[in-house]
Amino acid sequence: MFKFEPLISQVVLAGDRLPHLVALFTIHPPVAESIRGAGSHGVVDQGIPLHQAPEVLAEMQKIVTRVNKQLAPFEQVKRFRIVDREFSIEHGEVTATMKVRRKQVLENFKADVDALYQLSASGRGGE
Repeated sequence: MFKFEPLISQVVLAGDRLPHLVALFTIHPPVAESIRGAGSHGVVDQGIPLHQAPEVLAEMQKIVTRVNKQLAPFEQVKRFRIVDREFSIEHGEVTATMKVRRKQVLENFKADVDALYQLSASGRGGE
């Protein structure tokens, strides 16, 4: 369901044998730029990376909330992170036919996934 959203380029879910699901997203830069530009009334802050822009994070939260409403509780994404680059062939995360290698993505972004579960365990919020 996430792949139908214009902002989302790629998504990998994690949560096997874990308390809940988390997601790693990559975004389409042109769509994210338009969201960031629209949210800041035409003033673009070049100091904040696109994947961390508050307007982009807010839009992603809206998408996650909207998709979660269509899912059973055990299928819902509880936390997410927008990663700073596309999954790539060079990093072993995508095959030559552009299929995502979930295991390799989770290995390469292990620190991000672990951080999402740490936020959950601490009871604090987070993207």
